[in-house]
Amino acid sequence: MTEPCPALGFFVSVELAPADRRAVRERFRESWLAFLADRGLYAMSVGDDGREWAVGSEASQASEADCEAARRWLAARPEVQRAGVGPIEDLNEAS
Repeated sequence: MTEPCPALGFFVSVELAPADRRAVRERFRESWLAFLADRGLYAMSVGDDGREWAVGSEASQASEADCEAARRWLAARPEVQRAGVGPIEDLNEAS
């Protein structure tokens, strides 16, 4: 039996400003998922609080360019207090 193809992606952690309400968090989530979809990416929340995400690619493998685009997008969001975008890794092995 052969090994499955790697599912290259990256992990993202997001901390929104403390004063942000549920509506702000939901708008952020919708905007985040739309941004990713525009790049052919998807994200799954890996925590109950929506602060950590595993990001993968719909058709191929996520790339360093995708990581950098996510960093820039998150840095431009006023409601994001702190964000971290990890390196490309095999999401199959991380699960």
